[in-house]
Amino acid sequence: MPNLQHDDVLKPKRTASGCIVAFVVVVALLVSLGMFARHSRIRTRVEFARHQEEQRLQTFADVKAGRSDVSISDPELLTMLANDPECVEDVTSIYFYMTDLADSRFRRLAELNNVVHVGFYECQNADNVLLVAKDMDSIQSIRFEATRISDQALRSLGEFPDLRKVHFEQVVADETIEWLNELLPNTTVETPFPASKEPQF
Repeated sequence: MPNLQHDDVLKPKRTASGCIVAFVVVVALLVSLGMFARHSRIRTRVEFARHQEEQRLQTFADVKAGRSDVSISDPELLTMLANDPECVEDVTSIYFYMTDLADSRFRRLAELNNVVHVGFYECQNADNVLLVAKDMDSIQSIRFEATRISDQALRSLGEFPDLRKVHFEQVVADETIEWLNELLPNTTVETPFPASKEPQF
């Protein structure tokens, strides 16, 4: 039988103990990282909400001070404007940017009856707003940038009472432009940057 030294007998136990300690450390580290990430996400959401509230109040104050053009990515801001008679009279241009317009509060655009220009930049569900905008007598121009709209929404442009100009960037294909000109014979159709070479109709 081999003559085992004392250290050789203890080595497997030490190795096993080392593995357990390393495992516990790794688990603790992962838990800590998970908690840190969760707290960071909560902090980010809180900071975003605070920033949005500050921006909302500042924009509202600007309109009350006489500004007539407004950028909106928050349905609550549009609600504030629609609830204020002075803002309803003064706002003439609204630009929706980088937001999902599915929220029903965005339809309150229809209450701002002096809006002449409406724009969309990187928005989703713009159809929801166009549904009410097409019945507004005041709107004379619409701008779409990197904002997809349905075929039905495109056709609804022919229902605007006094639409004089519509501008598309990265929205419609070359093959759609001729169709738009036929649909809107009394409207200037601008399409400097077509979306693709593939037809949409």
